[in-house]
Amino acid sequence: SKQLPEDDKIDRFWGLLGKDVRFSELLKLMKALLCILHSNASSERVFSMVRKIVTENRISLDNSTVCALLSCKINHSDPAHKYTPSKKVLKDAKPATNLYNKSLMNAREPHE
Repeated sequence: SKQLPEDDKIDRFWGLLGKDVRFSELLKLMKALLCILHSNASSERVFSMVRKIVTENRISLDNSTVCALLSCKINHSDPAHKYTPSKKVLKDAKPATNLYNKSLMNAREPHE
């Protein structure tokens, strides 16, 4: 214990310990342990959001669509009807939409 750094603040203690090569494996272990969630509330919250997105009427949504909608829901706290896209978003959306629609048309064409 005399070889361990002394500090009352836990974050400074681990910072000092991390500078000592003798304890590098211990530091890696502690970082991994500290990443473990203490509850499953955040994952349950995401599952709840997915259940609200994938309803009985929207059961055939593609995974990428569900991920995009979930990302919007997580990253924007305001309701969707209050969202006003910037001019840049609108400018970028038009060619992206055209490209997407062309890809759909190409997918529908019969291949010979």
